Amino acid sequence: MIFGSDFVNKGIPVVIIFTLAQFINSITGGVGFTLIMTGKQKIEFYNSIGLFFVNFTLNLILIPSLGCMGAAIATATSVIFSNILRLMQVYIFYKMQPYGINYLKTIVPAIMATVLLLLTQKVNLLPIGQLMLNVFIVLGIFLIYTRFTGVDEDEQYIWNLIKQKFAFRLGA
Repeated sequence: MIFGSDFVNKGIPVVIIFTLAQFINSITGGVGFTLIMTGKQKIEFYNSIGLFFVNFTLNLILIPSLGCMGAAIATATSVIFSNILRLMQVYIFYKMQPYGINYLKTIVPAIMATVLLLLTQKVNLLPIGQLMLNVFIVLGIFLIYTRFTGVDEDEQYIWNLIKQKFAFRLGA
């Protein structure tokens, strides 16, 4: 709402599409870097060229009819496609994939939080009230889910590092 109703009506869907693309980009891990660091720089170079041409072509097709939404769809499609391609390449070359059962500890509560956030968007609150409600929902769902699923060794290690850092700063 800070940017006005025009942004809310036209900009938010664009931001959501870019967010989805970035989400896919982040969950595929560093597959592009994996290719580079393992001697497959040329393949990653060709991946990047392909990403450019797919993005450029989709933008030429979609922007005239859809405007900024077309640009968002084109870019998101290109990013998602290229990251899935890189993920498949890493699996083909090295029989590696970055996913395990512990991914469910993030995906399940994220889906639950998303559904609840979408359901609560119709509540008429001041922007700060909506922000506080959203934070409460997300933190609550993740804390409750973690309570039921437990904390694994890596999470406990990170939690202990955080506690040590704050204890040091507080002089404890």
